[in-house]
Amino acid sequence: MSIKNESCYGKIFNIGGGEKTSLKELAEKIRKLFSPHKEITILDSRNEEDKSFLLDISAIKKANKWEPKVGIDEGLLRIKKGLDAKNL
Repeated sequence: MSIKNESCYGKIFNIGGGEKTSLKELAEKIRKLFSPHKEITILDSRNEEDKSFLLDISAIKKANKWEPKVGIDEGLLRIKKGLDAKNL
């Protein structure tokens, strides 16, 4: 949509599902789906506070009348299926 929308040219947009996610939760989801036999290693444990993030998707929603259609779990699963289909 942004490619066809000239008002979006040169702009940067966050794309996400509008869900707050911690870095640990995201890493665990990716690990389970892509490399379940691997372990997650935290290299810098000086600051053990929960590092969570929530992308502000208001700009892309406004510019393109866009809304996320799937959550993070479904989105990761679709990425995996796409990579599997390409034999990567």
